[in-house]
Amino acid sequence: MMLHKITQAFPRILTFMLLFAALPSTAFADDVFPNEWNPESRTNLSETQTQVHLNMAAHQFVTSSVYVDAYVRGGESSALTVGLGSNLPGSSFYYPVAYGQVGKVRRQIELDPYDDFYNKGLKFTVNTNGSQNFITLPLYVDKSHRLQMKYATPGRALDYDGKRVLYAANRSLYIHDTVTGVKTTVFAQNKIVSSGQLTSEGCLFQDEQGNLYEWYNQQVEPLNVQAQALKISGHYATYTASDGILYLRNLLTHTSAPLTLSGEVLELGDNGVIIYRVNNTFYKYKNGVSNLWFEESPTERLYAFHTDGQAALYVLGDDTMARQVKFHGATGEVSTLAAFTDPIATNWVTTGFGYNKGWVIYSRQAPGTITQQLFMINPAGQQKQIIGPNNNSSYGVSALNDDGKAILTFGGYLCTVEFNDPRPVPFSGTLGRVKYVNGEPFRLIGNALLAVTPSSESIFSGTNPGMGNTINPNHIFSAAYTGHITAGPGLHGIEIRSEYMDEKVTFTTEIAGNQLFIKPSAPLKGSSHYTLYLPYNAVTDLKGVPTDAYDHIIRTRTYGAWPQRTEFSLNVWDRGGIDHARISVTRLDEDGNETPVNQAFTDLSGYYKTKILQKGKYRFTVSADGYVPQSMIINIQNSRESASFWLKPIATAADSQ
Repeated sequence: MMLHKITQAFPRILTFMLLFAALPSTAFADDVFPNEWNPESRTNLSETQTQVHLNMAAHQFVTSSVYVDAYVRGGESSALTVGLGSNLPGSSFYYPVAYGQVGKVRRQIELDPYDDFYNKGLKFTVNTNGSQNFITLPLYVDKSHRLQMKYATPGRALDYDGKRVLYAANRSLYIHDTVTGVKTTVFAQNKIVSSGQLTSEGCLFQDEQGNLYEWYNQQVEPLNVQAQALKISGHYATYTASDGILYLRNLLTHTSAPLTLSGEVLELGDNGVIIYRVNNTFYKYKNGVSNLWFEESPTERLYAFHTDGQAALYVLGDDTMARQVKFHGATGEVSTLAAFTDPIATNWVTTGFGYNKGWVIYSRQAPGTITQQLFMINPAGQQKQIIGPNNNSSYGVSALNDDGKAILTFGGYLCTVEFNDPRPVPFSGTLGRVKYVNGEPFRLIGNALLAVTPSSESIFSGTNPGMGNTINPNHIFSAAYTGHITAGPGLHGIEIRSEYMDEKVTFTTEIAGNQLFIKPSAPLKGSSHYTLYLPYNAVTDLKGVPTDAYDHIIRTRTYGAWPQRTEFSLNVWDRGGIDHARISVTRLDEDGNETPVNQAFTDLSGYYKTKILQKGKYRFTVSADGYVPQSMIINIQNSRESASFWLKPIATAADSQ
């Protein structure tokens, strides 16, 4: 399977097909991309189990939904359920999202990323005469429009250096040169590679037992250690073996030497300098010689430390809640940047914290409050406060580049920020790995290497109403931004969705300065639910950059009296309810002319319900894959109406003719 370079926006729907035979009851596709995955290769499975055929990889990154085409081979008497749940360790609950009573599911499934930290799993369960077997495919979901697929690997993306992509698939490890297009097999010993990092000469990687290897000069060298705390910088690496011995490896000579340093290793420099400490005395080690760097109070504890070998940013504290953020400059000067005493503040002092080649990010407690304030200092000593929503509460630093650009975490999102524009702007969820490559931010998650597009000069700041608010039927919807805006390509994609099947809400839009106004053409119905859908690119800044990474869906309810309405329900059956049967609705006038009203789908049990405002005759047409469509005209007159459809499979209908 080749690695594909993608030069345009990637599709927001992923299509895959699964062919099921007799599945093992605990089969997990943890490192899978072959067309034929044989679970017999897993030691915990019986040799009598048959194959699961796949043409979708585990660990795929998706942005919106997946189209599932799955069936049980020869399993017409088996039921197939697709569940969606968290793929985090310890999670076992999967709520059903699709059901095929004849062993087949063929439909699009929405993947909601707003819970479980974007780490999802699709669980395919086959039920035959009460016996259940399943397979689970990990997925990663993020609907951000600021993420652009740069490379999609046929496996798990592990690292990227601006030219090479390191990825694991099929219990093997590969490097793809994105310039030449050459793919090189690094490791193919039928072992799951758990982690890996590129080096100047090749890569270092570990298998699932923690065994460390180096690949260089087209060969793999086992280092014969189960390594911990692997650090790579320039042409050097350090790691600790299971027996506690620290090793320094020269990546040019490919030699490892045990070190007898008596303290804790804190950092590895590009030139092989090791920064370590004994209690609170800090040393630099190079070529077998340790030199004293500086000392701190021996009665305090070290909670965090960042250095480039020239200067250091660190957090000291005692056994209470007292903490100090201190900076040791390249010329030996020491300054205290912040002090904390509140227990809440001390929880984030070490996360809102970073240092890289003269650039400093640190947190401090706002005077008289427990609010986190985040600051950035440039190499010239100039300081700016990073201004974000909610007074910067609970910010963390995920990456700090050597040019003052940074990636922060806030409220479950990753945000870009820089010294010249100290406003955090969300671009994705927090799962996966983020890093700067040649000054540009990238995110590695699942099979994907994702580039991050530039942020807008005008940032979305909120809507009126907010989520869940109750409004007057004459309410004018609005959205506010931090700067001037203009109409974007998604302006005509704005919708006000009604809970009533036959109500289409029309409206006008107006832009004034930094606000977008959405005015319904007529009052909304009282005591009714409406949803504002606002595309990410409905408006842009004055340079044409969309104002947000995400679409916004704002659900609200109106005040006032209920309108007259009919609550309508419908069931679609075969041997049981038919999942995702398509329902097309038209309205008939007095002359029998039909006007399209709505399209919808049944739920897993074959059930659909809605509300109808206008009485009269409606035609409901129901169709499902593999069944003969049926149509029924229903005269809606009462406050409650219902209907049932019994669909015939196409083969059965043909046999009866």
